[in-house]
Amino acid sequence: MKSLSSIIGWLLLLAVLAVPSFLFYNWWSKNKQQASAEVSAGSVQHNIFPPQDKGAAQAAPAQPAVQPAAVPAQPAAQPAAQPAAVKAAPVQE
Repeated sequence: MKSLSSIIGWLLLLAVLAVPSFLFYNWWSKNKQQASAEVSAGSVQHNIFPPQDKGAAQAAPAQPAVQPAAVPAQPAAQPAAQPAAVKAAPVQE
């Protein structure tokens, strides 16, 4: 009889562990499916360059590239202005 009670114990243990495992698996698969649906819906790429009709593309001349303005030459370096008190201070010996 010991073997029958141990078999029943193991079957009960398997049933107790199987129910939460099954519920967790269902919850996890639904979340995974929902996340993949959100990712696939959000990853739709839009055409960056909209299609143009061929007549407008041939008729419009290419616009020249805009060149940056020339940097003006900087004036010669001037000494930094010093406060009057520093310039006029006599040297005492």
